[in-house]
Amino acid sequence: MSLQAPSQARQAVSLVPDNVLAPLPSGWTSLARAFVQSARTYRQKTAMTDSLGTTLTYSETLLRAVGLARALSKKLGEAPNVGLMVPPSVPSAVANIAVALLGKVTVNLNYSASQELVDSSIR
Repeated sequence: MSLQAPSQARQAVSLVPDNVLAPLPSGWTSLARAFVQSARTYRQKTAMTDSLGTTLTYSETLLRAVGLARALSKKLGEAPNVGLMVPPSVPSAVANIAVALLGKVTVNLNYSASQELVDSSIR
């Protein structure tokens, strides 16, 4: 389904069953914590795959995300939001988890957007 207008997006969201939008389980204080718990439970199960054929298990994903989080922590300041401009892929998902592990909020920017749109997004 291709959405052409905000009203179509609102209509699509209204069709989602209520139980899908239920609160997170009580043990999940954050999505980052939930991922860590899942990684501990499902270590060797596939966590993600993309159209390029890249596939990672939960253990591999967590290892990469923790490593990237360590590297990013040295570069990121105190701002609570981090903009990422990456194509939709496994490395992008790992980057999002890494940012979440640092307690920051990822703002995913459309990597194919014009400079004007990107500038508008980061203001």
